[in-house]
Amino acid sequence: WYGVTTKIKPQQAHLLSAGYKWQTPQHTTRFELYYKPMRNLVEYKEGSVELGASNADEIVVQGNGNAYGLEWMNTNKLGKLNVTIAYTLAWSKRKFNDLNEGKLYYARFDRRHDFNLILQYDFSKRIQFSAVWSYATGSRFTPIVGQFMMPNGNFTNIDVLPIYTSRNAVKLSDCHKLDMNLVIKNKAGKKYQSEWHIGAYNVYN
Repeated sequence: WYGVTTKIKPQQAHLLSAGYKWQTPQHTTRFELYYKPMRNLVEYKEGSVELGASNADEIVVQGNGNAYGLEWMNTNKLGKLNVTIAYTLAWSKRKFNDLNEGKLYYARFDRRHDFNLILQYDFSKRIQFSAVWSYATGSRFTPIVGQFMMPNGNFTNIDVLPIYTSRNAVKLSDCHKLDMNLVIKNKAGKKYQSEWHIGAYNVYN
């Protein structure tokens, strides 16, 4: 994180969204479209390694970007069981004159699909069980795909230089997981109320 200087301008973003909601006592559906243009975003220059440097003006560059997509959520109450399905389809892009040869590229935050299935069951007013299954597209990164050996000085030393893909050209594997939680509420006292949470994160590893 670097402060604003005479050379580093403040980052700016605007958000435009439009949504629709339909609701009954047992059912809720939400749908939303959004577009977010961003200016003066900050990235490190190619090859910058001085992560703690005080001369931020010399090691960072600024550019623009945008993020857009749609979000949908559907909730149903089936007696003691609540079922929620949520899905997001999204894009996030960047363009810096000094990065990636000035070409548009995907941001590392770019995750095309995000899906969640949430189940909640009330055994009683005091005991509640919930499970969340999540699926998400892998994030973006810039891998090393080769090495270049370059003589240094009097040819007695060899520098091994990395060869990268274009910026954020490769996507990590998609991932999914299951989280579970059991809540047991103790009888409320006059001055306090307490509850137990027994759960597991990423159940099937």
